[in-house]
Amino acid sequence: PNNFKYSLINVPSKGYDSNTNSIVNIPMTATFVANHTAIKDAFRIFMKKFKQLYKKQAFVHWYYDEGMDEENFDEAAGKISDLIL
Repeated sequence: PNNFKYSLINVPSKGYDSNTNSIVNIPMTATFVANHTAIKDAFRIFMKKFKQLYKKQAFVHWYYDEGMDEENFDEAAGKISDLIL
């Protein structure tokens, strides 16, 4: 994926804090730009790796311990597949 660009900027910028109704310094900002055709390939690669790991049930126990079940994985995989189409 050479079509991704990102940057992290350590120069504080100004932002609005709704809790205190004041302008505050934000310690870090981020920018992410992606070519929409490249993101499709990234999702395709992600789904391939996801299916390989899920077939082996790798790391799934961590998610089961947090209350997820197989339906959650199937739903998430379906939503990512919809993005690829």
